[in-house]
Amino acid sequence: LMDARRMMFEGETLARLDHPGIARVYECGVVSPEDPRPFLAMEYIEGVSLDRYAAGIGRAERLVLLEEICQALDHAHRRGVLHRDLAPGNILVNHNGCAKIIDFGLATMAARARLGPSMTIAGTVLGTLRFLSPEQLSGDTKLIDTRSDVFSLGVIAYQIVAGTHPFF
Repeated sequence: LMDARRMMFEGETLARLDHPGIARVYECGVVSPEDPRPFLAMEYIEGVSLDRYAAGIGRAERLVLLEEICQALDHAHRRGVLHRDLAPGNILVNHNGCAKIIDFGLATMAARARLGPSMTIAGTVLGTLRFLSPEQLSGDTKLIDTRSDVFSLGVIAYQIVAGTHPFF
C-alpha cells in the first residue's frame, strides 16, 4: 500500500512540473477498478547517469550540464517540490547531451500541503546516503527544505567537476 501511495504521489508531483530538464509524466492512476495496481506512464529517457556521462566530456561541458540541472531544480522548487534524493544516478543525460532529473519517489511538497498521513516516518533516513544533506541524515523531516536539495546538488557539482566525492 505504501509503495502504491508513493507511486501515485510521485505521479501527481511530477505532473506539476513542466521543464525540459525533468522527466515528464503522461498519466498516473490504477489499472482498473478491478485491478487497483498503480501505474505511472513517464517519458522514456534513453541515456546514462550524470557521472558516467560527465567522465567522457570536458570541464566546460560539465558546467553547462550543471547549469541545466540547476535550472530544472529551481523550476521544481518554485512549484513547491523538493526532490530529496538528488544523486548522479537520478540524473540522466540523453543522446543529445541534455540532463533530465528523474526519480521523484521521495519527493515532497515544500509546504507539506498534501492531505493524509506522511509517507515517510520521522527518524527514517531515505535516499542516496553519499549525497544527503546533514538535516536529511539526522532523520528529522521538519528540517528538510530546498536547502537540502541544494546541498545535494553541491555535492554532485563537486564530484562532476573535481572527479571525486568531496567527503569520501
